[in-house]
Amino acid sequence: YQEYFNSESDKKLDFRTKSVMCWPVFERDQQDRNHVLNQHNTLDLTTVSPASAKTVVMSSHTQNSPPPPKLIAVIEIINKRNDELFSQNDQMLCEMLAYHVAIFMRNHK
Repeated sequence: YQEYFNSESDKKLDFRTKSVMCWPVFERDQQDRNHVLNQHNTLDLTTVSPASAKTVVMSSHTQNSPPPPKLIAVIEIINKRNDELFSQNDQMLCEMLAYHVAIFMRNHK
């Protein structure tokens, strides 16, 4: 996944990124949630950088499918404790967090 990672920030901050998990936050209503859950079965968005998350989601759209929901933010989690890799459970928790962040953002416009 080196093509997605830009190490310039690490160099400037004297930091070492060991693992990254990114998850898109979509504008929410029930229809959007169903679309995202259906897309989750075909996309692994945990390997996508914030800059390219929108590109990946948009490229999953086909002519016969409804347009994807509007991307409003990206959650990025860096360096899991103890140098572990992010798990499926971590992905599920991040997806739930993104869902609640979207609801909060919708309710506080």
